[in-house]
Amino acid sequence: MSKKGIEILIYVLACVLMIIRVDFWWWGTKIEPIIAGWLTIPMLYQFFIWAAGTGLIFLLCYVVWTDDEQSK
Repeated sequence: MSKKGIEILIYVLACVLMIIRVDFWWWGTKIEPIIAGWLTIPMLYQFFIWAAGTGLIFLLCYVVWTDDEQSK
C-alpha cells in the first residue's frame, strides 16, 4: 500500500474513532466496577479508543511523514 493510501486509511479510521468515542449506549446505565474495584467497562472502552488514536498518530508520524531524503 502506498503512503498516500495509508494516510487516507489513517484519516478515515480517525473519523470512525471520533464517532464511536461517544459511547451513548451506556448513558444512564449504572455500570459496576470490574477491575480493582474502580475500573468499569466504559472506562476501559475509552482507554482503548485513546490507545487506538495514539497508535494512529504514531503510525502517521513514523510511516507516512518520513523524510525520503534521510531514508536513502
